[in-house]
Amino acid sequence: MYDDWRAPIKGEKFDPNVDVWLDINKFNQGISTDTLNNVWGNATRNNPRLRSPWNLSESVGLGKYISVKERVKLELRMEAFNVLNRVRWGGPQSNVSAANFGKVTTQGNTPRRMQAAFRLVF
Repeated sequence: MYDDWRAPIKGEKFDPNVDVWLDINKFNQGISTDTLNNVWGNATRNNPRLRSPWNLSESVGLGKYISVKERVKLELRMEAFNVLNRVRWGGPQSNVSAANFGKVTTQGNTPRRMQAAFRLVF
């Protein structure tokens, strides 16, 4: 019941401008929307194999304390989020009656961000 729900991709890897994430033919077997909304079915509420695109995010933080005087220290800190600037696609549209069913139209993460901080402790 839960097999082959992913749509085939046209290239080497998933491209949301060309490919769809979900195959509508596996989800709507010719049953009208009115029937789907008013009749109990035999499928589980959630598809245990239905997953959004993968999520990889690498974050790095570096810090250094420098003693200036006996009671004065300088803290230097640098942080970077999503260091490799990977794009994680958002979840696909999962409403079967929607015109863009199965399409990924959002990005699920933020682009690379970096920040630096200087702190004087006395």
